[in-house]
Amino acid sequence: MKVLITGGCGRIGSQLVKKLLKGGDQITVIDVHHGGIEGVNYIIAPIGEVSELGKVDIVYHLAASIDYKASREELQKRNVEPTAHLLKLCKGCKQFIFMSTTSVYNESPEPLTEQTPPEPYTNYGWSKLVCEQVIKKSGVSYTILRSSQVYGPAFEEGFSSVLRHLQQGDMKVFGHGNNYIPLLHIDDLLDALVLVRRNPRALNQIFNVDGGYGKTQSEFMDIASNVLGVEPPKGRVKPAIAKLFGQLTGKGPAVVEYIDKLTKDRLMSIDKIRAIGFEPKVGLEDGIRGVVAAFRESGILQ
Repeated sequence: MKVLITGGCGRIGSQLVKKLLKGGDQITVIDVHHGGIEGVNYIIAPIGEVSELGKVDIVYHLAASIDYKASREELQKRNVEPTAHLLKLCKGCKQFIFMSTTSVYNESPEPLTEQTPPEPYTNYGWSKLVCEQVIKKSGVSYTILRSSQVYGPAFEEGFSSVLRHLQQGDMKVFGHGNNYIPLLHIDDLLDALVLVRRNPRALNQIFNVDGGYGKTQSEFMDIASNVLGVEPPKGRVKPAIAKLFGQLTGKGPAVVEYIDKLTKDRLMSIDKIRAIGFEPKVGLEDGIRGVVAAFRESGILQ
């Protein structure tokens, strides 16, 4: 198959490239960087500056601006408009697979399903939802994956801060700690991306993709502390206080997003994608153990 991957030099895209190469696909990557993987055709340019493509069977649109400080107007230009442009370039493709996010949902007392009305709580989530709408109206056969927060050895943001503070003994639970945190290991995400391609049951469908852990913030802290060999946090702090501290230290948007990810109560349902054969394989403790080992090897953790 002739496969196009946008953002193919990123943490998810580069691993997807390697996985698909093993299956014999002919791969073209659009990115602003060169990934240096032999056998891959690289188009080094922003998506909006690409004027034509050869024949493409499958498109994986992974590229996006994940900037929590950006306005909706900025993300319209960075995420929505490039998506619309790419759809025009790929009108003849068999399947357009789009990497969306569970940030299109807000909190809910019930498990969040694909039928839950979207209510993005960040401009980034809003931009992904608008991209979804553009894709559904394009006439191109699509599959949309709403991915939970991805973690793994290459994903340092947020996750490394939590582990570092746990190790240092100064981590606190935000709020009551009983909220569910949606997490997804990179290996399980890659399996989902491969599963849906050329799958007739995935065409013109939206799927939540999550690790299926069903763990609360406090349970996550306990598991991570156990892996690190330290006591779990006993203190608590109100999320609003932590966010205010972030504003005062000049790290406002990043801190707010980090705290929201830990405190939003979002239990993801993956029944729909399970029905077509997806099953998460990486347990949370094993996943954290692998991340800790990688972070220690790289010096991120002592």
